[in-house]
Amino acid sequence: MSSSKRKDKTTLTNKQRQDIVTYKSKYPNITNVELIDWVKKEFKLDVHPSMIGCLIKNKDDIGNNPTIKRQRTVQHPELENALLEWVKKHGEDMSVDDNVVAATIPQLKKLLKEYDLKDIYNMDDITN
Repeated sequence: MSSSKRKDKTTLTNKQRQDIVTYKSKYPNITNVELIDWVKKEFKLDVHPSMIGCLIKNKDDIGNNPTIKRQRTVQHPELENALLEWVKKHGEDMSVDDNVVAATIPQLKKLLKEYDLKDIYNMDDITN
């Protein structure tokens, strides 16, 4: 068995990224190694030299929200919008018509009797 330890990946917030880019622009002759030392002192984080290089190279891609750690582009905007709309309409805060639930239970039982209990997942009854 190997005794080498895998180092955890460091993820910077956008605010930290912006601070690093600002520091680099303030001191343009600073090396990446010196910048890494500054990050260690300033943020108490170990960053890989390639992270600093990519950050400086892609400094215009840093988002405006300082708390976000990763910018993710939506791959399927139609699906994203449909999910957002569904969550607004079917969120847990929405009230449920008890008459509709009472009328639907027999239909649901009839449909589910074809399945084993182990194959039925109840979203309201999540236990650890």
